[in-house]
Amino acid sequence: MNKRTFFAYAGQHQLRAETCREVVSSLNKQKIDARHWEDMTVDGKIIIDVIKEEIDKSEYVVAEISDLNFNVLFEVGYSIAKNKPLLIAVDDSDDEVKSNIEEFKFLDTIGQSRYQGNNSKLHSLVNEFLYSETNSLYDVFIASAKAREENAVFAPSVPMSYSGPERLQSLLETKTNLNHLVLTDRLEGDLRYYTRNIYRSSACIFHILKESRTGAKIYNAKASLLAGFAVGLGIPTLMVGEKGVVSALDYRELFYEYTKASELVDYTEQWLNDLPLQPGTNRRLGSLDLKIELPFRSFGDYVAENEANNLENYFVRTNEFEAVYSGRAKIFVGRKGTGKTATMFQTLNELKKDKRVLTVPLKPSSYDLAALVNLLNNFADTAEREFFLKALWGYLLKTEIAISLFKYLDSLPAKSGGNPAYEELKKSLDLLRIDVESDMSTRIDDIILDVQSKDKIKDAAIALNTAWRGIHDERLRKSAKDFGRIAVLVDNLDKTWESGADFSKLSYFILALIGASNKIEQEFEKQRTNFPAVNVTLGIFVRADIYNVLKEYAREPDKINYQMVQWRDEHLLIRVLEERYVANRGGKVSAASMWTELFTEEVHGLKTRDYFLWRSLPRPRDIIFLGNSALTTAINRNHSMVTAADIEYAEKEYYSTFAIDALLVESVSQNFDLEEVFVSLISIPSTNTENELREYIQNDEEFEDIINWLIQTSFLGVETKGGKFVYVEGAQEARKKRSISKRLFSNGSHEAHYRIHPAFRPYLEIDDDDLYIN
Repeated sequence: MNKRTFFAYAGQHQLRAETCREVVSSLNKQKIDARHWEDMTVDGKIIIDVIKEEIDKSEYVVAEISDLNFNVLFEVGYSIAKNKPLLIAVDDSDDEVKSNIEEFKFLDTIGQSRYQGNNSKLHSLVNEFLYSETNSLYDVFIASAKAREENAVFAPSVPMSYSGPERLQSLLETKTNLNHLVLTDRLEGDLRYYTRNIYRSSACIFHILKESRTGAKIYNAKASLLAGFAVGLGIPTLMVGEKGVVSALDYRELFYEYTKASELVDYTEQWLNDLPLQPGTNRRLGSLDLKIELPFRSFGDYVAENEANNLENYFVRTNEFEAVYSGRAKIFVGRKGTGKTATMFQTLNELKKDKRVLTVPLKPSSYDLAALVNLLNNFADTAEREFFLKALWGYLLKTEIAISLFKYLDSLPAKSGGNPAYEELKKSLDLLRIDVESDMSTRIDDIILDVQSKDKIKDAAIALNTAWRGIHDERLRKSAKDFGRIAVLVDNLDKTWESGADFSKLSYFILALIGASNKIEQEFEKQRTNFPAVNVTLGIFVRADIYNVLKEYAREPDKINYQMVQWRDEHLLIRVLEERYVANRGGKVSAASMWTELFTEEVHGLKTRDYFLWRSLPRPRDIIFLGNSALTTAINRNHSMVTAADIEYAEKEYYSTFAIDALLVESVSQNFDLEEVFVSLISIPSTNTENELREYIQNDEEFEDIINWLIQTSFLGVETKGGKFVYVEGAQEARKKRSISKRLFSNGSHEAHYRIHPAFRPYLEIDDDDLYIN
């Protein structure tokens, strides 16, 4: 057995390239057929075709990715799609390499072989790889993917907003016959999430950024890997970039360079029109058939945006949903994964059924955060800044309502006969130079640019404040006369919140939205001769950690009408899985049958249903992710039922890391380094006193903030009477439970304890001291 092995590496770093060549030479001396790309004889062929042929023929692939070279990453993606066992090599002797790999994150779940720039070390790692039982990654990445959809296009957006990508996105959004997968996603998620969506697709479009664009290197590296995966599956793939982008050699034949956004739109539209169709078949091009014995394959996507078309089939109605639907509360607060976006989508679905309700969904994909903060810094005092922000939101809200009304009127048959309300509203939109086809993000950025160009910012704010006054306002009110309610739902405002941001300015930005909406509500409530009163309701969906920051800057935080999204009822939470199971089995099975047909009866003495509830955080996203991870593991092992071992492996290898990563995202608004805290907690007991935790964390200045935050995010449970531990969500509830716990144990010999949630223990490699406690 010659163990034919292909080596992919970058040529620009001479020492690393030389190391790879030496390892190839050493392997050949061992009678192992090892080859590298520099050995390829092209003979006039396109070099990538030769490399692809070599990967196809090889049993193993070794990829040295230290430089995040786009060619190498393309070949990594191609190798995964071709079901090749893959070793990822990284030279961790270079700090810049370590920093780039850490930022790249895409291959964290695959694992990397770190060889410290040493050819002997790399040789040893490759030998171990070739002679050990090595599984390919293909099944892991696509095991829970949905079947191919003939009209599905995978086309992620770019990290920043400019004309080329914006026009491309607008083109795809106007093609209502297409199902856009992760259209507004900027490749900031997990690799498995993207490979599953590519697997569903019939076409892929990747926008490669010019090197000078912010975040270009990491984004292009991710896009290159995913493009290789798509090509490996045989999916038609288009790579595009503005003039000046240097295409990687591996995908040069797929690349289109444009000088104007209009050229990009025309070329892409023609490319889509020329794609071959496969009527009457769901067969995936270039895919391998999985031998799946399980009666069920996936609980669906944990990301609500990708379940929008199916959500109605298995959405679990909660009190929070009823609050959004009725318009009882303005702000809906929840942790990542609690179902805020799913609730927004379902609310829209339900409200659209009522002809007396106009829905106005606002979900900006991105906006120029730095420009907004710089603009706010130019205001002389707080009052001026507040006036401007309320004027900005007043203008934006009326504009978005007007655009929704315009599109509604445009859809009516009467428009063709000259609907007066339509014609008058169109005049106002034209006079205010509002482009109904552009998105809210573009409008925000355009306003910021326009205001910055004015000599006096205050005058620009006054102009915004008066823009819809008079005849324009009257036309807007007349256009809304057919509706009894206008429901404005806002999501994604926290998309731009990241470490290092000016949270005070961002807080004022969101708080001003509430003030502006109050004013608009009052305006529309006034009944006049020409038009009746209209009930305007606002619903804003905000992450819990960001809401806690907002309250710090609110004048009267106790008067903010908010609803906390929580899943305290475990029977309601487990229905998230059960309803998806029933819906995806065509409604021909009962919810209870899932626990007998799909899963083993018990895990560590607990009923499997109870084990799921114990090991996962109480939110839909987490329980869906854990369920899918267990299914994936069982499918990979060719099991006819998900076993206890499958569930344990899923929580250890997949779910616990997923839960930790979510906490890291939520910690960006905190002043402490959460990653450093996690390092200090590795391998400690799962149950500790406060003094013991203080010794581990060793950060006296921020200890109180750290402990309070770990409690309010359910990382730590608080001991109550009878040695029970409760896990809470929210700062107020955390302070309350901690205070009660301290009082309970203040006079006795027993000190209050805190317990790490089971979801996080595998990541920290902590043994369970309550394994049989539910």
